[in-house]
Amino acid sequence: MHTPGRPMAIGSVLYDRSAKERLSGALRMLVRQGEVGGRTTLEFFLSESDLERTLASVRWDIVVVERSSTNALACDALVASVRLALPSCAVLGYTQVRPGCSADILALAKAGVHGLALGMIDDFRVVLSAALQSSVRTVLAEMVLRELQCDVEVGVKKIVRFCLTSEEVPTVEQMALALCVHRRTLVNRLRAARLPGPQELAGWCRLLLAARLLEDAGRSTERVAFAVGYSSANALRNTLRRYTSLTPRQVRESGGLDCVLSAFRERLGAMHSHAGPGMAL
Repeated sequence: MHTPGRPMAIGSVLYDRSAKERLSGALRMLVRQGEVGGRTTLEFFLSESDLERTLASVRWDIVVVERSSTNALACDALVASVRLALPSCAVLGYTQVRPGCSADILALAKAGVHGLALGMIDDFRVVLSAALQSSVRTVLAEMVLRELQCDVEVGVKKIVRFCLTSEEVPTVEQMALALCVHRRTLVNRLRAARLPGPQELAGWCRLLLAARLLEDAGRSTERVAFAVGYSSANALRNTLRRYTSLTPRQVRESGGLDCVLSAFRERLGAMHSHAGPGMAL
């Protein structure tokens, strides 16, 4: 049985009328397809400051912004405010394709948007769907990485970040290739940091993302599995059982991310105790 997505709250500052119409049409399509819940809302604001004033009262899931030619700094300030106030919100930048638009693209990227849409080139339905996936992967990856600050040494954070942001569960070869290192170097770096091997670490990272999504009662196990790169709900269940001896339901009822983080830390503690004092893992 198909399970509809959860309702979303989308706020936008767009100055181009056709872009507003395309964004509205894209959202209606995603509602019909069940990618977002039927109570999803889209609200357009006349200025960045108008949207920024809502950050304390509205939990936006996605914010779509366009840089104003008369006040470009206001957009930068809005992106910074959204990321500070709503860490789980995905920010999508929009710009018209015209002479000089490359400067807008660069500025939006520097401001910290999670994705970009080019007017009359990108299909807004596809881009909006990608923004939803971004909120699942990139934004949640940042949240999980913050939770792991005390567990992961600086030298291997790049490896962990790659595992968290990959669209699918990466293989050891894919990890080594993406990080431009030999697979033996990858293994040695993780061993020196007292972390599990690449394949197990990638599995834990995927489970941490899944655990955060399982906190949302509106998401079925199947939707969570697909969102974080598993081929099926059974694949997620089997991995979760192998790593933690828990079921998705038990994870939901036991705190979601905190529950799996606790299991991950127990695994790290077991590794350290087996290594013994003075022994390299």
